[in-house]
Amino acid sequence: ERYRTLAPYIRRALAGETVVFEEHDEGEGGRDVAYEVTYIPQPGSEGGSIVGFHVMRQDITSHKREKKQLIMLSQIDALTGLTNRAGFFQKLESAMQNSTAKGALMAVMYMDIDHFKPVNDTYGHNTGDALLKAFSGRLTHTVRASDTVARLGGDEFTIVMENLSRNEDASAIAAKIVAAMQKPFKLGDVSVSVSTSIGLAFFQGGLLDAEELLKQADMLLYQAKQEGRNTYRAAI
Repeated sequence: ERYRTLAPYIRRALAGETVVFEEHDEGEGGRDVAYEVTYIPQPGSEGGSIVGFHVMRQDITSHKREKKQLIMLSQIDALTGLTNRAGFFQKLESAMQNSTAKGALMAVMYMDIDHFKPVNDTYGHNTGDALLKAFSGRLTHTVRASDTVARLGGDEFTIVMENLSRNEDASAIAAKIVAAMQKPFKLGDVSVSVSTSIGLAFFQGGLLDAEELLKQADMLLYQAKQEGRNTYRAAI
């Protein structure tokens, strides 16, 4: 079985090509070990036909693990631990492609914290950061486990919701988030009361791109702000 896997690389090496590929083995304790393997052809003494090849095999397991971690960290917001802007757009584009392929309903929420600046200005950035973290935690516990919650920056947050049965399901969660944020936040010795405003846009295939869909949600967020904050506005 192992030879069947390696045979194509062996044939290429014996044809005179230097071949580099990745191979996986089971190491101690059943853990997966990754190797970078190089086959280097060896010409005969007359410089003619290939008489064999040299094999270099290097364990790259830790390198791959570090690379995976770096990719993950590059998509994580350092303050809140949520997905960051880069990770959000990657997820949104993937969700929209899936929605188009399957005809599945999805939604994007765009929200911010009402009156966040006064909290930051009155109590300082440390309290402002603590509020962002507490808001993030409450937000994560309010949505479905399958939803992707992201912080775009500042006090702006987004949620990607896939595989919805109907628009009303997302609207119900938006209302639940608005209600959840009305409870005061206890931040050390300080208790602050804020609220949130939400714009909710839907997608079920079509020509919109990720930026345009987010812009729709942003316009609906602006409507919620204009109509008194502490509420949500959903696309019809």
